[in-house]
Amino acid sequence: MLNAKGEFPDHTRRQSRGQLPLEYVSMQSFDLQQKALAFYAPFLLITLHYSDSRIEITSLYWDGIQFKKRESEPYPPLFVVLHQPLPNQRK
Repeated sequence: MLNAKGEFPDHTRRQSRGQLPLEYVSMQSFDLQQKALAFYAPFLLITLHYSDSRIEITSLYWDGIQFKKRESEPYPPLFVVLHQPLPNQRK
């Protein structure tokens, strides 16, 4: 879950967006598109689903006005891992 830019709800009605990933992983039939998102601050939720040797990536984006869902499969070089050793680990 990442914070995003966009329209924020009235602070008196705002719900914690931190509960959304918890609901997502705890409820098998959770459908973010059916939530009353107008009460949540803008966010980007990225999910990874593993099945057999396949990985599916879903991006769920809410900007305070419009909800967007994008599904994709990772193909190299979609994920690039960069590692730089900490100064005390260098030889």
